[in-house]
Amino acid sequence: GVAGILIAIYWFRNEAIMRDLNVLRDKEDEFYRLLEDLLGGFRELKMSISRNDNLYHHFLKKNRDAVKDLDIDTSIKYLDNNLLANYGWFLVLGAVIFLLPLYQEIDMAQRTTFVIVILYLMIPISFVINSFDFITRFQIAQSRLVEFDQSLTDISAEVTALAKTDTGDWQIDRVEEIR
Repeated sequence: GVAGILIAIYWFRNEAIMRDLNVLRDKEDEFYRLLEDLLGGFRELKMSISRNDNLYHHFLKKNRDAVKDLDIDTSIKYLDNNLLANYGWFLVLGAVIFLLPLYQEIDMAQRTTFVIVILYLMIPISFVINSFDFITRFQIAQSRLVEFDQSLTDISAEVTALAKTDTGDWQIDRVEEIR
């Protein structure tokens, strides 16, 4: 009962963390798009101080501050989840030691057996719970890679379609002619 409640709380909190991590990744993607725009328009930015300040203060700094705050909040949520998971075992131990004898006739040998089994389970299950951070980030990265692969497939299909409609009337003699 107690373990089930703790698992449900942990699961719901982990879902919220996963949503925050997706937002975090979106903001990082936005930052790299802004950085690409910055590098593409470097000359224009160096010529205009107002454009440079505008880009920095209204886009780059705002983005980085939001990412930093969200990353800290997400890390705190993970720490809270891990503390809940690790200290939740002590609630289970307390229930076995103090509450179980109140509701059921149980001798000291059975109680000791329960406690030993729970103590042996604590380490491996805590290891699995502590790896949820990595697993969640891996799932997000994997879904992003699937999206990227799909976009490459779409581009490849477009290029193939264009190649089929090409008449072949053009010819390039030198690489410098491509602009």
